[in-house]
Amino acid sequence: MHAARGRLGFYARGTHSLVEPEACPIARPALSALIPALRRAVRESRVPYCEVEAVESADGRVVLSVCCRPVEARYLADLLGRVPGVAGVDAGGGRGRQVRGDVRVRWPTLGPGGAQAFVEQDARGFAQANAGLNPRLVETVLSLAAPQPGERVLELYAGAGNLTVPLAASGAEVTAVEVSRAALSDAATATAGRARTIAGDVGTVAARLAEQGERFDVVVADPPRTGFGPGIAAAIGATATAPGSRVVVCSCDPATMARDCAAIASAGAPPDAPRRVERLVMVDMFPQTRHVEAVARLASRAALLPSLASLAALSALAAIVAAPATATAGNTYTFLIGGRAAGMGGAYVAMSEEPSSAWHNPAGLGFNERSSFDVKANAIFLQSVRAGDLFVTELPSGPLGSDFDTTSIQMVPTSMTMAYKVGAQPAAGSEEPGAPPRLSHTVAFSIFVPQATRFARSVSKDRRDTTGGGIPFDYHQRISLDLDRKRFFIGPSWGMSIGREWAVGASLFFTYGQSLASAAFNLDVKAGDGSFHDFLVFDGAESVLELGLAAAAGVQWRPAAGLRLGLAVRAPGVWIYRGVSGPNVLATAIGPERAFSDEERGGSPWGVGMSTPFTTTLGMAYARPGSFAVAIEGDWAAPYEDPDVDVRRGHLFNARVGAEVHLTPKWILSLGAYTDLSADPEPKDLADVRAHFFGGTAAVTLLAPYLVTGSGPTDRITFSNTLGVKYAYGFGKIGAFEFAPFSPEGVDPLTPATRDASFHELSVLIGSTVQF
Repeated sequence: MHAARGRLGFYARGTHSLVEPEACPIARPALSALIPALRRAVRESRVPYCEVEAVESADGRVVLSVCCRPVEARYLADLLGRVPGVAGVDAGGGRGRQVRGDVRVRWPTLGPGGAQAFVEQDARGFAQANAGLNPRLVETVLSLAAPQPGERVLELYAGAGNLTVPLAASGAEVTAVEVSRAALSDAATATAGRARTIAGDVGTVAARLAEQGERFDVVVADPPRTGFGPGIAAAIGATATAPGSRVVVCSCDPATMARDCAAIASAGAPPDAPRRVERLVMVDMFPQTRHVEAVARLASRAALLPSLASLAALSALAAIVAAPATATAGNTYTFLIGGRAAGMGGAYVAMSEEPSSAWHNPAGLGFNERSSFDVKANAIFLQSVRAGDLFVTELPSGPLGSDFDTTSIQMVPTSMTMAYKVGAQPAAGSEEPGAPPRLSHTVAFSIFVPQATRFARSVSKDRRDTTGGGIPFDYHQRISLDLDRKRFFIGPSWGMSIGREWAVGASLFFTYGQSLASAAFNLDVKAGDGSFHDFLVFDGAESVLELGLAAAAGVQWRPAAGLRLGLAVRAPGVWIYRGVSGPNVLATAIGPERAFSDEERGGSPWGVGMSTPFTTTLGMAYARPGSFAVAIEGDWAAPYEDPDVDVRRGHLFNARVGAEVHLTPKWILSLGAYTDLSADPEPKDLADVRAHFFGGTAAVTLLAPYLVTGSGPTDRITFSNTLGVKYAYGFGKIGAFEFAPFSPEGVDPLTPATRDASFHELSVLIGSTVQF
């Protein structure tokens, strides 16, 4: 405000005529309320002329900065320092500077993980005029700059650290340049030494860095209204030559910004990839004025889109969809959905925030930052099942066993999710005190295959033996088993963040399941003297069709920086099912009789049951974005039974633990371990299994961001390509039979039994997530 001969106010537009308002509607309430008291003090002083700038600190204190003649500084500092509501006054300058009270102010910005942080500086230092919108401005700059951990960032006109603090918090290596040593000292204090600071003329320092061969991935410049000084655009062009480098310019004068962006576009870029303004965002920091804060990002054309070869390769990855199978262990959810979750052993209920959250914890969709499309697959799934004497035939000379030793490679779709972000994630510190938290929604549609089994095995055995009557015979038997089971979950999910701490979500899936089991048994007994030739041939199949619904809900809470808690609940799945058997073929020739039957396909009535039990999962994680994350979780499944489908399960507990480390800004290593225990009873039928699995996972993820022109509400496409491996060892029981073809008449020749079984599962996971 301007003070002249007892009057205090603002200049009328385009003039030096004072307008004396009683309040300022667009100012902070504490500042607006102070105007009458300041006017009374100025009227009492009757100074010829001075300027009074009032600043409200983030802690609520009001500090005055007064520009006046040195002879008036002491008088005005004492006079204005007595005004009620004024915490400090800084009057005059140079040797005549007079300070009363505390004239340091705190300014809100963003810190690690988008949390609110503060920069403390002198009231005379430069600061953005709008404290309420400053976090949004900072968030915009960070979004356009997209600094990654380990990248080199050059910040010009750093000031007291308004942008330096969040840039350093991203994990990038920041070099901050500022002409004011006092402001740069404040920036160094605010970043706790995480940034390199260089004091000096910005143009001179930038040119020296270019001459010394320093190169940067990101350059951020926030010049004064007059824009760049001489040589700065050329220095930026010489230092930002890394592939995919970005230049972000923040300015309160669109005219000087246009001039500076044109200079950057023609400075230092390769001839075949000139820079251009790829994105421009306006932030109305000065409401009801002609001034506006503008943020522009410049990038070379070569970095705007991935190559056609990369697109073709990623399309090929997306086209490969496969799922691991379990050895029909009855474990309901045995596939680790999603690349990041799979790499961490499935420990994802507290960390989920990507599309696979729809499966692990739909609340995580609320923290999803952007719209995305996710496809995960198992390129190779190798499963080995071993059990001794699965089928034992009792012959006169002793038992003849047929071991079950099979190895199979399977390819089944695993997961595919399209997530759409509705509205932007609220910025840290953007809510007014006492205002309700902002809501942010994400909706998704998914196809998941969490369970699939496919194995086939044929075993033949031959033996020459002698009947009890001394007649020699040749015995031949052949057993074939073929099992194929799949279960699909298809449906929508929704997640909503409540501020930046809470999120809730829900999923509703239509379930489709199909199992097909077939078995063939051939037995041939031929006497050596030709007195008899008996045989038995059985070839049968049975399939079951399932249709149903399954619902899940979840919540996530982030009570402190890095700490994440998650809870997910799966309601009991309700299904209707129908079994179909046949065609079954039975041919026998026992003694003089010959028989043949062909049973036509028939179906049982539809039944209603519970396909999955009530399950609750509770997890905790600690994550430092761009650095590392660790997570642990456990779940409990309620007991249930369904006599119609012969299901009897007890209480079930499982646990998972995982970690991921950001090796570089683009490479992430994930490790995990998990249990997948079974609550099934002892097997009763052939090839039924009760097995407990213990597994480990490892994965590497490559983050590949690409800048895209005209992409609407976002500024880049990011491909997240995952390559992982999962190994699981299982042990338990498998259903077997003992067959006694020479048993006395009236005695059932088949006796159910169980055998110890071991399982080895090795899968190679590949997949891609596209965020846009």
